[in-house]
Amino acid sequence: MLDLAEKQRLTHDALRDFTHALPSRAYDVRIIPRKRGSRPATRNWTRAVLLAPDTIKFLRAANADGSDIFIRPGFANYVLVDFDADGDARLKAMLDDGVPVALAVRTSPGHVQAWIDIGPMREVTADEGAEAARILARRYGGDMGATGRMQVGRAPGFFNRKPKYRDENNHCKRQPKPVLRNV
Repeated sequence: MLDLAEKQRLTHDALRDFTHALPSRAYDVRIIPRKRGSRPATRNWTRAVLLAPDTIKFLRAANADGSDIFIRPGFANYVLVDFDADGDARLKAMLDDGVPVALAVRTSPGHVQAWIDIGPMREVTADEGAEAARILARRYGGDMGATGRMQVGRAPGFFNRKPKYRDENNHCKRQPKPVLRNV
């Protein structure tokens, strides 16, 4: 069993790898509580603030209290393609076709989120990013509901707090750790 310091280090490392693979001036972090009457909160943090020990503790506490933690780079150049089923096979198809996948995150069994850099030569607009996400999701079988402007993805290093992933005591069932894969 891991102690709290080790858990915080693993979360830090997952976020560090995310920010390294998807460099940006800032990151939008969305904290979505599952408690009735609670409102989502969005923070815009630099890499240094995001990786600070106090920020990691704050986000881990929110996640432990039942909130889901989502993230995205502040640039529209990165788009998310969310695979709700057969994630590994769909990701492989993208890679085989030469799609520039910057990072893939396993969010739960069979589910993979692929981050694609669509604008390495220039910064793209949020509308251009959303259109690129729709095209990629349609072509590779991604979730069309996750193709909005500046779409966030599940932050690596945190538990998925959906009820189906909880046990009878309302604790998160044992899940595979999100696997970051620099592609």
